[in-house]
Amino acid sequence: MTNKLTGKYSKDQMATIYVVLITSFVTTFTGSALNLSIPNMGNEFNVSAQFIGWVIIAYMLAVAALSVPFGRFADLTNRKRILTIGIFIFAISSLFSAFAWNIMILIALRVLQGIGGAMIFSTLDHFGNRFSCFLYIT
Repeated sequence: MTNKLTGKYSKDQMATIYVVLITSFVTTFTGSALNLSIPNMGNEFNVSAQFIGWVIIAYMLAVAALSVPFGRFADLTNRKRILTIGIFIFAISSLFSAFAWNIMILIALRVLQGIGGAMIFSTLDHFGNRFSCFLYIT
């Protein structure tokens, strides 16, 4: 894990730590940050609170429903590939969400974000556990 002589992590290990930290923050933040913009989204898309609720629920539902299946799939195949694909899906759907022209497109993109988020959540545990001692380094 670490260099036995210096006790330091290699560049690849540090890159993994940064990916785990950033993706775990961003995916969790994305799940709750939209709650602050609910009134503005209702005005922007000229829809009721019921539709805006689906923007929030679509992400959470996709993550909750697909985390376990993607975790099992990652166990059977390649965790790094599932994580990489999840980051790609999450990033692309986040970018397109910023330019959604109607509420239905935004909800569909939030489902895609949830799929990417589920792929990320289901593989982060493996990579995070490899560096659990990182939390205790001074």
